[in-house]
Amino acid sequence: MYGALLLVFVVILSGALSYYGDVVGRKLGKKRLTIGKLRPRHTAAVMTALFGMIGSSIAIGTLLIISEPVRAMLFEGDQVRLRLSNLQGDMKVLKGDLAQRQGELEKTQRDVKTERQNVQSERSKLAQAKKDVSSLRSLAQSLRQQAQLRKAQIETVRRQLLALKPQYEKLRRESATLQATNNYLKGDNKSLQDRNLSIEKRNRELERDIKDKESKLKELESLLKQQANDLKTLKEEYERQEKQSKESIAGLQGDIKELTKAWEEANLSLQAARAAARQLNIVTRTQPQTFARGDELARIQVRDRLNSAEGKSYLLATIEQASAAARARGAQPVVPNGSEAVLAPLDDGKRIIPESELFVQLVEKIAGQPGPQVLIASAIYNSFRGEPVGLVVRVLPNPVVYRTGQTILEGRFDGTASQDQIVLAITQFLQDELAPKAIKDGLLPALGQANPLGEVKQDELLKLVAEIKSRPFVSRVRFVAAQETRAGDRIRLDFKFP
Repeated sequence: MYGALLLVFVVILSGALSYYGDVVGRKLGKKRLTIGKLRPRHTAAVMTALFGMIGSSIAIGTLLIISEPVRAMLFEGDQVRLRLSNLQGDMKVLKGDLAQRQGELEKTQRDVKTERQNVQSERSKLAQAKKDVSSLRSLAQSLRQQAQLRKAQIETVRRQLLALKPQYEKLRRESATLQATNNYLKGDNKSLQDRNLSIEKRNRELERDIKDKESKLKELESLLKQQANDLKTLKEEYERQEKQSKESIAGLQGDIKELTKAWEEANLSLQAARAAARQLNIVTRTQPQTFARGDELARIQVRDRLNSAEGKSYLLATIEQASAAARARGAQPVVPNGSEAVLAPLDDGKRIIPESELFVQLVEKIAGQPGPQVLIASAIYNSFRGEPVGLVVRVLPNPVVYRTGQTILEGRFDGTASQDQIVLAITQFLQDELAPKAIKDGLLPALGQANPLGEVKQDELLKLVAEIKSRPFVSRVRFVAAQETRAGDRIRLDFKFP
C-alpha cells in the first residue's frame, strides 16, 4: 500500500513539474531571451530542459528524503541483492538442516517409544522376579522349619534308643534265664507240659521281642559307629587345634622376646630421658631458653612416591638441618659426637615409643605417599642452652595453595593519610587479615620465627606506599601470589590496583 501511494505521488509530482517547466519555457520564448549566441527559440528549449532536470532532481530528492526503501535501493541496491542471495542460500541450508533434524527427531521418538516398551517389559520381568523371590523365601523358610523338626525327631529317636539299650540287656538276660528254665522243665512230668507250652509261647513272644530289640540294637550300633567317626573327626580337629596352639605359643614367645627387647630399649630411653631431665633441671636454672615448645627448627619439602631409602635420606636431612639450627642457638649434645637435636621418645597413651622405632615409623609414613609432602621438625618441649633439643617430626601434605597471580585478599587504603600511617595500615592489614586468611587456606606457618608466613621486602612496601600516596582517594589494592605457593612455602606477594 505504501509503495502504491509513493508511485502515485511521484507521477503527480512529475506531471506538475513538467507543466511548470513548459509554462516557464513558453514565457521565456515570448520574452525572446538569449543565452550567449543561442537563438531565443533554442534558449527557451534549453531552459525548458533545465527546468525538467531540476524537476526530476526535486522529485528524486523528495523520494530520497521521505522514503527509506528508495534510499536503500539507490545506494545499497547491489549489497542488498548480495545479502538477499546469501540469505536465500542460508535459508536453503537451514531448510536442509531442519529436514535432517526432523528426521533425527522422528528417529529419536521411535527409539524412545522402543525404549519405553523395553522398560515396560523389564518392569514386568522385575515384578515377576520379585514374586519368584518372595515364593523362594517362603519355601526356604518352610524348609528350614522342616529341617529343624527332623533334627528334633532324630534327637528324640537317639534318646529313645539310648533309653532302650538297658531294657534290651535286661530282656536278653531274662531270655537266657527262661531258656535254661525251659530246658530244665522239659524233663519234668507231664503235669508241667501245659506250663511248658505257655512258657514256650512266652518264649516265642520273647524271641520276637528279642529280634525287634536286635534290629534296634543294630540301629544303635550303626549310630554308635557314626558317633565314633564323629569322635575321630573331633579328635583330629583337636590335634590340629593343638598344633596351631603350639605354633601360636611359639609366636607369642617370639613376641615376648621382642616386647622384652622393646622394654629394654624403652628403659634405656627412660634412663636417658631422666638424665636429660636432671640436666634440664640444672640448665633451666642457669641458662637462657633456646626454643619454646612447638617452635619450628627445620622444614624440607619432598616429592611424591618416594622409596624407603629416599624417605630415610630426607628424614636424616631434616634432623641434620634442625641440629644446625639448634647448634646456632647454643644447644649441645648429651654424649660426645652426638647430635644437638634428636627425636624424642613419644608416648602414644599405651607405651613409650623409642627413638629407633619412631624413626622407622616416620620413614614408612614418608615413603610411597601419592602426593608431595613437607617434613617439619619442631621442639617437643622447652629447650635451654647447653642441652640437646628434643624433636617431633610431622609429615604433612604439601598441596598447591595459591597459583601464580591468584588474588588472596583485597584491602582499602586512604591515599590522603601520611606515609607512616599508610605503612602502619598495610602492616596491620597483613597481620590481622591476610595472615589468618592464608592459614585458613592451608599455608603452614613457621612457629617461633619472626615472620611465620613470609615477609614483604622493604623496597616493595615503599613502592606500594608511594603508589597509594599518588592517588588522593581511597585505593583498592589486591594482594596476589607472586609465584605458585604450596602449603610448606613462604608466601611472596605482588600488589595490583584494579
